[in-house]
Amino acid sequence: MATREEWAERVQDWRQSGLTSSQYAAKKRLKAKTLLYWSSRLGREAAAGAFVEIGASLQASAGIEVVLENGVVVRVGESFDEAHLRRVVQAVGQ
Repeated sequence: MATREEWAERVQDWRQSGLTSSQYAAKKRLKAKTLLYWSSRLGREAAAGAFVEIGASLQASAGIEVVLENGVVVRVGESFDEAHLRRVVQAVGQ
């Protein structure tokens, strides 16, 4: 059974693929309904205020990049206010 983190990666990969949920699920041998369930669940968690980091990469000049489940990318500089970032993530995650 896949973990929450594995599903988060799958959902992110699906969103970036440009495929429909059915097409992606067939390609990866997954159930489309399960893919949609996890997409919805992760989105609800993000909207509820949980800080859900789907993918992040550090770049020396850019600071941190956070890709949300809904595909929104939030980039912050090297120094940032954590509370403000959480509010931004909550707002754009909805």
